[in-house]
Amino acid sequence: VEHAGKAGAKLVMIGDDRQLQPIQAGGAFKALKDELGAAKLSTIYRQRDEWARDAVHSFADGDTGKAIAAYAQRGLVGVGTDADDTKRQLVADWNSQRTDDGRSSIMLAGTRKDVKDLNELARTERVKGGEIEQGERVKTDQGEREFATGDRIVFLKNDKSIGVKNGQLGTVEKIEREGGDGYRMAVRGDDGKLVTLNTKDYDRLDHGYATTVHKAQGVTVDRAYVLTGKMHDRELSYVSMSRSRQETRLYIDAGKYKSAAAVARQMNQSHQKGTTLDAARERMLSFTDEHGRPLGVMPDTLVVGVSNMT
Repeated sequence: VEHAGKAGAKLVMIGDDRQLQPIQAGGAFKALKDELGAAKLSTIYRQRDEWARDAVHSFADGDTGKAIAAYAQRGLVGVGTDADDTKRQLVADWNSQRTDDGRSSIMLAGTRKDVKDLNELARTERVKGGEIEQGERVKTDQGEREFATGDRIVFLKNDKSIGVKNGQLGTVEKIEREGGDGYRMAVRGDDGKLVTLNTKDYDRLDHGYATTVHKAQGVTVDRAYVLTGKMHDRELSYVSMSRSRQETRLYIDAGKYKSAAAVARQMNQSHQKGTTLDAARERMLSFTDEHGRPLGVMPDTLVVGVSNMT
């Protein structure tokens, strides 16, 4: 901001504070927006159907029950008897529709454990169908993974030297052993660019049939298959249910959630981060005068005392 001011430039901040929250301290963007005001783009272009665009707004605004009902009315909610059954159902739907028309698709979950399970099930289906071979056993930072020509993979770390970004998806075009337990891989990114790497130098790889919602925040596909879970709060639901152009399917474990209302409560919990200024403002606005009336005014100067701690 200081450099932009000195240069006489305009600084434009763009974002959506209702999406996934930062892992560490955050909330500055929202604080600036609330304090300074902001222009808002309210038209959604990714979803093609008007009802789907309305549902995305409902997820973002905290009206999750209404949004889930809209998907259920269109047969887009799958219900499993337990966690394993729910995952098998999700992968079966993904696999059958993927082979029907070849449109882009992705499976999404909130935890790495669920993502690993979905990837293993998906790859097993592709091997059984003769689409890919069992493949080479490659050491990655996620553990050993089998990769073969045609496999979908996801890059898990930015690396300018080979031109990849965290969360980028691609398809293996060639894999061959290169010195000891290292492998040279040629991967065609979904952006069309060819990436060549040696797994000894870059091992931040995993299968990319399913990813965490955090990895998929910038992804757009034709179809998305979303597994609910304990991580699904309002912010994660908003992002996961807005990745597709054509169709999103939601899968619910009936062993964990006894009713649609229970799912809606889970997905409606907001964990939006704030700043210390937000906390101070709330505190000051709670002050009242001698008649019990709220002051509603923040002081120009806020003094915070800090004691020594051992």
